[in-house]
Amino acid sequence: MVWVTRTDQGNAASLPGFWLARFLRIYPLWWLVLSAVVAVWMIKPAWVYASHLTSPDILRSYFLIPAAELPLHAVGWTLIHEVWFYLIFGILLLTPARLFPVLLALWAAIVTLAALEFPSPNNPFLALVRHPL
Repeated sequence: MVWVTRTDQGNAASLPGFWLARFLRIYPLWWLVLSAVVAVWMIKPAWVYASHLTSPDILRSYFLIPAAELPLHAVGWTLIHEVWFYLIFGILLLTPARLFPVLLALWAAIVTLAALEFPSPNNPFLALVRHPL
């Protein structure tokens, strides 16, 4: 990502395009697949979500919002991490190119410290923020 966005670093005008490209890369296909999974879940819930004790949060699943339970389509947990990464990485793109490597290192240090300080957080957002992925 650093290499691909090297010309966008410090260029605020490139941020909407960066986020739109990532949105289009993730959400349309995710929504299509998840909609098929929702249709199956509505007819045969055990085929999709049998290993969970609670019902899935469909809205959080569609928008890839962290929750205590996995999304209805369980592989969505990886996309939740990807969306978080793109959000933070995009914000870092607003900084001047000369500061970009320093801020990436600072971000890594913050994640490391948070992982050490909060090894098993109960809050799904905190779990996402401190996760090494």
